[in-house]
Amino acid sequence: AAQAVIGQPDMNTARAAAGATNFNNPVHAVFSGSELFVVDSGNHRVVVWPQPFSGAVRVLGQLSLDYNAANLIEGRELYLTPPAIGPYAGSVALDTTSNPPRLYIADTFNNRILGFRDAFRVKPGDFADIVIGQPDRFRSTINYPSGDPRVTTRSSLFWPTAIAVDAAGNLWVADSRNNRVLRFPKPNFDQPQVLPEANLVLGQPDFFTSPRLTDPTRRTMALPSGLAFTPEGHLLVSDAAHHRVLVFRKPEGGDFTNGMDASAVVGQPNFTSASSGPAENRFNSPRGIAVDTSGRLYVADVGNNRISIFTNVAAIGPSDDPRPATVLTNSTGTTRLRSPYAVTVSPITGEIWAAELGASRLLRYREYSFLPADNYAANLAFSVGGPLALTLDAYGNPVVAEALNRVAMYYPGVIGVNAANYLDRPVAPGTYVALYPAGGQFAFSETRVFDQEPQPVPMPRRLADIEVLINDEPVPLHFVSPGQINFLMPMNAPSSGSVSVLVQRPSTGQILGFGRIQMAAASPGLFTNDSSGSGQLAALNEDNTRNGPGNPAPRGSVIQLFATGAGFIPGAPPDGDTPGGQLIHTPEKPRVFIGTDFVPDSDVQYSGLAPNLIGVWQINVRIPERVAPGNAVLLYVQYKDVPSMTPQRRATIAVK
Repeated sequence: AAQAVIGQPDMNTARAAAGATNFNNPVHAVFSGSELFVVDSGNHRVVVWPQPFSGAVRVLGQLSLDYNAANLIEGRELYLTPPAIGPYAGSVALDTTSNPPRLYIADTFNNRILGFRDAFRVKPGDFADIVIGQPDRFRSTINYPSGDPRVTTRSSLFWPTAIAVDAAGNLWVADSRNNRVLRFPKPNFDQPQVLPEANLVLGQPDFFTSPRLTDPTRRTMALPSGLAFTPEGHLLVSDAAHHRVLVFRKPEGGDFTNGMDASAVVGQPNFTSASSGPAENRFNSPRGIAVDTSGRLYVADVGNNRISIFTNVAAIGPSDDPRPATVLTNSTGTTRLRSPYAVTVSPITGEIWAAELGASRLLRYREYSFLPADNYAANLAFSVGGPLALTLDAYGNPVVAEALNRVAMYYPGVIGVNAANYLDRPVAPGTYVALYPAGGQFAFSETRVFDQEPQPVPMPRRLADIEVLINDEPVPLHFVSPGQINFLMPMNAPSSGSVSVLVQRPSTGQILGFGRIQMAAASPGLFTNDSSGSGQLAALNEDNTRNGPGNPAPRGSVIQLFATGAGFIPGAPPDGDTPGGQLIHTPEKPRVFIGTDFVPDSDVQYSGLAPNLIGVWQINVRIPERVAPGNAVLLYVQYKDVPSMTPQRRATIAVK
């Protein structure tokens, strides 16, 4: 018989746990001097026990002896897709009843909900402001504090799969492996609780019943997987294991009660049936659900590869067995839907968004009434990283929980080009960039132009409550409008690769567009009179008058050209400021082509920043005597082997 036991309080206990005196599946041990090193595999650690064996004093693989997460847990990471299980679920929700709106994420396999104070300003790597289901950001214990799948409390979670926020700001959680739905009173981000407690449970008779009830009845659940509210405040819960959606009616003037009966069921002929099926009024593992402002219910029927839409869900009776009014089976065109895992509907536009997990993309359908006109197909589709759940922010942008163990926020795309010639190619540091929304317009109405008079220099980094951020830093703005924004690329921007560009309204944090701009060492472009990049150049003759057919430049005279895209210029003033009358030369001279050939290098008299302008590249060049006179003499520059023109963008000057 053994003389002593390490890892349990006595010879008769076999409880797996973390801490200084417990193990979970220890698989190996070695001595080093008087210390015993134990590979405590179930707790993902190595613990060191000195003699006498009263408890571990050191730990490798965890931040402290109390923790046992499989990886480092700090409150800024997600675990949504264990490889051995497949894409089980994660979820995301926004509380738009608060200002600023809160962001909640169901971190399913870390057994917790993460809450972020400001959904608009959260950035990659931010720590959660509150945690529900765990006492801190560093744990992922099933049904904390017990670690026992059989022991539940008001605060414990076991694979939370879906979340939703009601009109009062309360957070609802589909606690899937505990076979229940919990309601947590509106979380307080100013005074967060150590371990928030739910004040309501549905799907089980109370918070503590063990073993839990999972047979199909009107008050039990097996695998709650989706949550939604009707305009009247009634709760709908999809039960993937019982292939149904339960309707819990909120009493008029009253509240839900613990363990209450569902008032109706969708997807089954009665409350005790639980079979899947392909018929229109049956489901096969329904997951995400949504309700629009007209009370229609949308069900992501994953196993049947379709989205079923039911009208007036609040009026369904306990024995109605309703049939859907519409079934969406196509994604785009005639392509069949593949495992639609989630669905949501914009309360503003009525547009229907679906997460098509089987094709790793998001789909957008027009409002319900327009579906027949669109042949019941989506009018937009784009690839994402394995969508498991989605919601929309207050401006209609998708926020998606993805199988890549992340939540991604998708915004309208932007396209940036050289503001002088608009060529579809990389831009250079110090370039004036014209930024366009990839589709439609930016979501604001005001147009503003920066003018040096009477506004002071430097150029502002905010116009009409609009900012453009390059690699997270605001840049000088020259012009903003719903259809175009012109800004100055920072001189210290990289000369290769790409930069991120984000358009935002700083007063609210609203993101209006996002994308990436490819960078190069040089990207020359000459400004033209009509700002098209073609035709008569915006050039000055030697007497500082504007060049043009009515005022041609004499051969042998010097003409001043104005450009952008020279790239990094040593000694340049701060972005948005003028050189203050100084001549700041480019590192090398450009080659200038006039008429039929390049001019001699000695005739390029100056190349550098325009002394009294902001960020403009000025080139002074003498027109050779050999140039044939004309009102449209071809002119372009070549800098670092990059020409300022293409066959579609040809610029000219007038010569006499």
